[in-house]
Amino acid sequence: MGGLFLLTKRIINAINKTPFYRDHGYIVSENWDKNLFTVTKSDVVNFSDDFHSQIPMTTSPITVSTSGSSGCPIDIIWNPIDYYSSLVEIWKYRKKIGVSPCDNFVTAHISFNNGGRIYTNKAIVQKNSLSLSKVFFDEETLLFYYKQILEFQPVWILLPPSFLYGFIVFMERRNFRLPASIKLVELTGEYCTSELFTYFKKTYPEFVWRLTYGMQEFNVIGYGTPEGLCVLKNNVMVEILNDKNLHCETNEEGSVVVTGLKNTAMPLLRYKTGDYGYIDASGMLHITRSRSNDILITDNGVYDGSLFWLIILKAKKELKLNILQFQVVFEKNTLYFYLKIDSLCKIELDILKNYISSILLKQYNIDYDVVLRMVDVIYPLVNGNKIKFFINSSTISGGNHEK
Repeated sequence: MGGLFLLTKRIINAINKTPFYRDHGYIVSENWDKNLFTVTKSDVVNFSDDFHSQIPMTTSPITVSTSGSSGCPIDIIWNPIDYYSSLVEIWKYRKKIGVSPCDNFVTAHISFNNGGRIYTNKAIVQKNSLSLSKVFFDEETLLFYYKQILEFQPVWILLPPSFLYGFIVFMERRNFRLPASIKLVELTGEYCTSELFTYFKKTYPEFVWRLTYGMQEFNVIGYGTPEGLCVLKNNVMVEILNDKNLHCETNEEGSVVVTGLKNTAMPLLRYKTGDYGYIDASGMLHITRSRSNDILITDNGVYDGSLFWLIILKAKKELKLNILQFQVVFEKNTLYFYLKIDSLCKIELDILKNYISSILLKQYNIDYDVVLRMVDVIYPLVNGNKIKFFINSSTISGGNHEK
């Protein structure tokens, strides 16, 4: 998995005119040995101005901000030409499915930045986009969302799996269906288990379902299904590195490291994403642990927060529970399950608690106290613009847990 980067002259020029790389002696050429160094998010946070290349722009830059789920949001500067060139790569895939940039689509927000103003409305329509707030999830709001979607008649959907799951559960109980106008659903922003992906496909087999793996730093990195993601090789280069920053073998898990091939205003070279995964023999990328959720470290192993998705899906099926939203917080050797339950659903807390504890112990040898709490709202993290479904409070604060 080692070797040389084949970078375009345009990107090479931008890198060599970026103070951070130049000041650290990182001068690159077309056949650049990529075993030299990596860049971390903390590097970009601490030396943000040094990552701006000194190539002049003739038009106003596009600025996008990372979510800040780690507590360190970053403003990413793009030359507009580069930004739209980067987006072209994912649209090549969407157009094959029959979706075009002018088609109506549904997405989600916590806050919405438009022209320097911040909006927190439940629903925001901007041109061909209908954006729904992830914060409000009461029955009245979900019914409002359903009516908005029917009226909007979207052709495709771009939503976090946890948000879409709760919304579909709400609709199922009331015999509602998403409109037949929809061709494509992309799941983004969170790790999606194969079990949850299968649930979506079985519920709406007439839609095309895809996983979209990306970051504001690069736009889309990989596109596909739980069987593997196609790396957008005209947009990024992806490496998998071990703890010693050496290249992993095929199918060996390591840190996902990305180099952007489009952004000449703020080039990011060998950038550690915070995610873990592997590349299979076919060159497909698999994400195994995601920065969008914390991990649980026990004496018996390391578990991604997606473990709790499996438990919620099992509970839905085997205990016949309509759980619209959930969040699990690990604090002081206790797993707190915050659950928002469909108002039409009755729940026996003792049965559910014992059920969860039994799965954790018997299947994963995880023996922590389990506490269930019914809530009306799942709150976003204090430092970010995402709602995590697992929070390890030893590494981050926020969410619903009490201090």
